[in-house]
Amino acid sequence: MAVRDQQFKYEAETVMMLGMFNPWTLEDTEVFKRALQQTGQVSIGIRQVIQSERWPHTPDEIVQQIHDALTPYGFYPGKHFIVGTVPNVVRMFSGPKKDYTDGQTMLDTPPPDNKFKMADLPEDPFKDEEWDENEAGSIEWRPDIKHEDWDEG
Repeated sequence: MAVRDQQFKYEAETVMMLGMFNPWTLEDTEVFKRALQQTGQVSIGIRQVIQSERWPHTPDEIVQQIHDALTPYGFYPGKHFIVGTVPNVVRMFSGPKKDYTDGQTMLDTPPPDNKFKMADLPEDPFKDEEWDENEAGSIEWRPDIKHEDWDEG
């Protein structure tokens, strides 16, 4: 496990957590613990969304929730993690010669090195739902047309 004994270093290898975190939950804390084990520091990006009944918390409130959740474990802002807001990113792309590892931590698989006690997490209510990729608004691959000719919808 990577250990962080000094301040957050922007040039050091870092794991990125990206999400709405509205609100920050116990599950998010567990994912953070796994992410921290990888490089010893985590950048948390809060996706900006329009505040609504479904997404009631402001970014400032979410930052406070993150601090309140992680500090009791001995994880501190500016040392183990940084937090910032980002646009409402829904997809990420990179060039063919990216220099980072593309991966995702799933809560239903145990971490490779369980140094932290895992919380008792509730069962995933969506685990049996079928997911249609096209319902998520994905773009159909059409090599026969140019970008300029794509439908705007």
